[in-house]
Amino acid sequence: MPKYITLRQLARDIGLDTSNTRKYVLKQGFEFVKIRTHESGNQLVNALSEQDAETIKLIRQKEGYTPKSEDSAVPINNGPGYFYDPIDSGI
Repeated sequence: MPKYITLRQLARDIGLDTSNTRKYVLKQGFEFVKIRTHESGNQLVNALSEQDAETIKLIRQKEGYTPKSEDSAVPINNGPGYFYDPIDSGI
């Protein structure tokens, strides 16, 4: 029996949300199969064969995208989001 990768797993791997991953996969010309998984509570979910999923990951890399990593996040500035002028300059 062939192994499948769910849409949610693929989305996590390439760093997109599931909706955009679905649109991207369809735009590339791939078709989903419907499978039932334990994680989905035995509901039908979209999936791709492992080979198709790997091909999509390679296409993304060739387009210049890298897999999502924890190190790539932009640091958040925790300072105030406004300018405070302690001297009333009458502006």
